[in-house]
Amino acid sequence: MARIIERKPIPKGDAQFEANRKQIVQGVLDKIPKELVLPDSIIENPPLDVTRIPRECGLLTDEELDITENYDLVALSEAIASRKLTSVQVTSAFCKRAAIAHQLTFCLTEFYMQEALEQAKQLDEHMERTGKVVGPLHGVPISIKEMVPVKGQLLSLGLIVSRTVSDKDCYLVEIFRKMGAVFYVKTHQPTAVFSMESMSFLGRTLNPHNIGLAPGGSSGGEAALLAMKGSVFGIGTDIGGSVRLPASFCGTYGLKGSSGFWPVEGLLSSAFPAGVSVDGIIGPLGRTLRDIDYICRLVRGTKPWLKDPEALPIPYTGLQETGLEKSSLKVGFLEHYSLVHPQPPVKQAMDWVHSQLKAGGFKISPFQFHEPGKAHKIYGSLVCPDGWATVRGGMQAGNEPQNPVLDALVADMIAQDDRAADSQVESSLVVVENKFVRDQYRSAVLTDWIAQGDPDVIITPMSPATAHDTANLKNTASATHFYNLVDYPAIVVPTPIKVQPREKEDSREYYDSESWIDADQETKQLWKDFDYQGAPVCVQIVAKRHMENELIAAVGLMQEALQLP
Repeated sequence: MARIIERKPIPKGDAQFEANRKQIVQGVLDKIPKELVLPDSIIENPPLDVTRIPRECGLLTDEELDITENYDLVALSEAIASRKLTSVQVTSAFCKRAAIAHQLTFCLTEFYMQEALEQAKQLDEHMERTGKVVGPLHGVPISIKEMVPVKGQLLSLGLIVSRTVSDKDCYLVEIFRKMGAVFYVKTHQPTAVFSMESMSFLGRTLNPHNIGLAPGGSSGGEAALLAMKGSVFGIGTDIGGSVRLPASFCGTYGLKGSSGFWPVEGLLSSAFPAGVSVDGIIGPLGRTLRDIDYICRLVRGTKPWLKDPEALPIPYTGLQETGLEKSSLKVGFLEHYSLVHPQPPVKQAMDWVHSQLKAGGFKISPFQFHEPGKAHKIYGSLVCPDGWATVRGGMQAGNEPQNPVLDALVADMIAQDDRAADSQVESSLVVVENKFVRDQYRSAVLTDWIAQGDPDVIITPMSPATAHDTANLKNTASATHFYNLVDYPAIVVPTPIKVQPREKEDSREYYDSESWIDADQETKQLWKDFDYQGAPVCVQIVAKRHMENELIAAVGLMQEALQLP
């Protein structure tokens, strides 16, 4: 019988709740074929880094290893279209690897292997019958975050009372289905889909590079599955960093566009309080830059604005953007936000990026983010307009135990709103006033950006993965939520830097630096208390609002210098 590595216990509920939880978790494990069950020796005594286990465990064939490790999305699409590979071969390989990945990291909430293989079989039959592919994603399995509606599959907002089966696809999934994509898993997300970790009432997702660390949140299951190569491409959501933080923690690409870049039609079936003032975004996680560009080209090429009134009619050019050239590209370099000092490997990664770009002949200038402390305060005032009452009510209705990670994050967010009101009428006025403050701040950020030489993009630090039960937006050098606040597109890209064993790391300068705020001192203590060995270190690249074309094009120009896949 399949089991899961449990690195650290999660909060427990009463006997009835625990019985329900166990039944749900076991239901997924029971779908894993016996021939893919890992031995107890691995589950009970796992290495810190579990990324090599799928290759070394002997449960996958050489062909399955080749399919899951040596192809990106574009290459798989081409291999299936040219009949080098069949849809069934590809789907089977990724289903098997996902099953192994789940036992090691708890990255899935549902597993649809049989359904996916049947879908792949039908696609192969279509190819055999017509000699043509259904569309550009013919036979390619795509992993989907649990909260994104896929017809006939699990749907929830991270609460046990919200679990249901979707009766239709959201518009983005509808697009992918028409293009021939195969849907084989739903991936884990945290309680209420709002956390830098991915711990829910079901369990805790582990970071494949170091299982003592979190994979990020809220799209942590997606990022963990990608890092395990149990997916070639995945879909997450982002309202404060929920695509970019997991991508950074797990060493993959992750893109958050501005509002209106990707369609969100059908994503939510009910009101979402945080979305009143901060747009929730659907975004991709992938292995290569060309995959991110390819999927954006496909989605935008369907003219989503003809069905989703929130989608903007801006043609996509991406890597084919002709308005930018290396000789004229202006890159702003943001070393830190003067809130939390970047940890030593983050500084190392930023220094490496700077030296690579300088050696490559790029124009780089220092950049400072406009009043970062104010940004954190405004964001906090916007994302909890109901004082988190909706989520608390849902947790109580499901008799869920308290989630201390979520509680700490929400407490910090609510504390940022000096004018939080008690009555419904007053709180509505406060929401309006807070949105006005947001818009004024957005104007100030743009003015300041232009005043600093109007860089085409800026490069910002991303913190490495956090230890379990310690993640909080106030304790990170990443500040991903700032770009949700101003609605700027941002992409996380990998670097060659990883956190070294403690004995090889010189942290004296970091610890001796004067702390800017209390959270800075707390973060230094966290860095001292836990082992972050093996954690990938990424950076974030940001452009002005609705300038996704310029963002992707700029990353393309820097790709060789930054050794990006």
